[in-house]
Amino acid sequence: MGKGGKGKGFDKGGKGKVKGKGKDGGKGKGKKGGKGGKGKGGKGGGKKGAAKVVIEPHRHEGAFVSKGKDDSLVTRNLVPGESVYGEKRLVAEAADGEEKIEYRVWNPFRSKLGAGIVGGIGSCFVKPGAKVLYLGGASGTTVSHVSDMIGPEGVVYAVEFSHRSGRDLTNMAKRRPNVVPIVEDARQPQRYRMLIGMVDCIFSDGAQPDQARIVAHNANFFLKNGGGVMISIKASCVDSTAAPEAVFAAEIDRLRKDGIKPKEQLTLEPYHRDHALVCGIYRAAKKKEADKELEEEEKDKPEKSYLLYVQRAQSKIERQLELKEKMPAKEPAAQPARSQGVNLYIKNLDENTDDDSLKALFEVFGNITSAVAMKDANGKCKGFGFVCFASPDEATKAVTEMHLKVV
Repeated sequence: MGKGGKGKGFDKGGKGKVKGKGKDGGKGKGKKGGKGGKGKGGKGGGKKGAAKVVIEPHRHEGAFVSKGKDDSLVTRNLVPGESVYGEKRLVAEAADGEEKIEYRVWNPFRSKLGAGIVGGIGSCFVKPGAKVLYLGGASGTTVSHVSDMIGPEGVVYAVEFSHRSGRDLTNMAKRRPNVVPIVEDARQPQRYRMLIGMVDCIFSDGAQPDQARIVAHNANFFLKNGGGVMISIKASCVDSTAAPEAVFAAEIDRLRKDGIKPKEQLTLEPYHRDHALVCGIYRAAKKKEADKELEEEEKDKPEKSYLLYVQRAQSKIERQLELKEKMPAKEPAAQPARSQGVNLYIKNLDENTDDDSLKALFEVFGNITSAVAMKDANGKCKGFGFVCFASPDEATKAVTEMHLKVV
């Protein structure tokens, strides 16, 4: 560094050199300063450069580790210059004349997959070029890092049910060509089956009571045989009354019954309380085995016996006559009972009108045999009804007095 110059420096060694700003970086005026001008650095501000950070590949492909004062998990930014959730970015230069490489710091407190990698998960099926089905994409925090890991050759299908989170996920996907946002219910994969082909792995962060069933259902649709499954299980969402260890064991048994063979289980504490990340391999039922089981079931069934029917062929007229003799004669249907007297139709009734109030409105004109106010499914009057008087004279009097009357 030149005396009194800018406080930006490059580290030596490692796979790449990372440029960052030091605390006293910038122009500063020191005792031994040369041409440095005044700045925020204060005395000796030009002496101190950036903190040294070395970027090294992680044992899981697509992920990297920044080694410095505070080690952190990073991914190579697919869209340099863009942050997704306000994460810190590091810029590295591999060698002179080469393009700058930007990395994004992966916060394990905001990502189950990131917490699993930091925690030392042994199997990570998300790798460069992979096709990933991500269930529970939310706003795209982890999806963006998966996008970085798989690179431009891979693709991640992110399924999210919430329209609010789906809007943020879609906005993030506009700048990342390898992200396909799907705002749909993961319980019904048939609704988006036309958008997704066969995938290499499924990652689920749904936090649903039936999460194991949802993952297995989607695996039957989209996951290739031998594909990987990574599922983040939140114990309180499955059963808040049972111990987390018991919940995890029960969910693993469900996965095993659905054709997913668990390989590894890792707790996500201290980053996520009562969470566990389970990795497994999907084995679809073989067609030959299924056919064999079907054949065995058919063998166990008793043989069917049939009774032959042999008779002289009949003409159409003969068949009709025989059928007519066998069928009993139908009696005429009884007519429904009708109200005796003269029935009046009344409309423009209030919605609170019932049979009793309608009868009370017209009983001053004579003997009423029936009064009905028609109601809807909620018990409210539809606005019309019927009143039946015993004699025509009483009905005529009611029409004369009540027609166009304000009540």
